[in-house]
Amino acid sequence: MSTEAAGYDQKTPHGQPAVAVVTQPVPLTAVIAPVPHQNWMVPAVLTCIFCFWPIGIFSIIYASKANSAAARGDGVETELYSSRARNLVIITLLVGLIIISISIIVRTTSGTY
Repeated sequence: MSTEAAGYDQKTPHGQPAVAVVTQPVPLTAVIAPVPHQNWMVPAVLTCIFCFWPIGIFSIIYASKANSAAARGDGVETELYSSRARNLVIITLLVGLIIISISIIVRTTSGTY
């Protein structure tokens, strides 16, 4: 079998022999930038402590998930968890204010301090 028939003696347009260059794949360095988002951890902790802790715990969990997703660079999960944390912080604040208001009203109308 001829080397020309097998395609080994190929020439460039200028008549020089073509050289096949084979390279090995190299690992690429990828830098994942954190996704900018509203961090709801501090409001979640404060409303958990001062307003209504049962819902506040879930707002802390979702705020933590949002921060983790932002660190991974996952924008979709960051938005999802951040909006859930925000909603739970607002609900915790409202429930806490309602409970505090009711307890103040009950104490002032009952006459006991």
